[in-house]
Amino acid sequence: MEPSTATTNDASVDHSVAAVLDRLDKRLARIEESLGQAKAMADQAPNAVAMAVDTFDTLCERAADAGIDVDSRTKNLLIALEKLTSPSALRVLQDLLDRVDIVEGLLASGLLDPGPVAIVSRAGAALAFTGRESPPSVGAWGALRALKDADIQRALGFALRFAQHFGHALGEDANRPALAAKND
Repeated sequence: MEPSTATTNDASVDHSVAAVLDRLDKRLARIEESLGQAKAMADQAPNAVAMAVDTFDTLCERAADAGIDVDSRTKNLLIALEKLTSPSALRVLQDLLDRVDIVEGLLASGLLDPGPVAIVSRAGAALAFTGRESPPSVGAWGALRALKDADIQRALGFALRFAQHFGHALGEDANRPALAAKND
């Protein structure tokens, strides 16, 4: 090897090593800066945690002063969260999301408006009350005699009015698809 080639190669290697060392030095400087920022944040963390705990304690005190049992509500919230995230609840949610168009139709129907919900609630209460009784058998004449009762007249009037509106709704659009049962 000629002396000038060896010197040229040594200079090239020295230059490459210097470039690598320079990049390493810059990386270490960035790491050192990041560690300094992390240390500053870690130094401030106890104060931030203390302030958050104080704020939470104040909110809990205010809730207690308003008659809210925070411990009980927290336990109930955790129970609800556990049930809402259970596999069966998630399946129901997915099923509901798969049928969002049906839910939108139900909401648009007005069935969940306050008036209809109140009627369904009253019907449910009447059904529950009747379910606890042992009603007697009633024949045709007994049914006719029952028509004298104002409550029965009111219920029959409601049923007839419902039948009228329902019949009208059924005739509005004969081209509507029939309600289909879920095929599972």
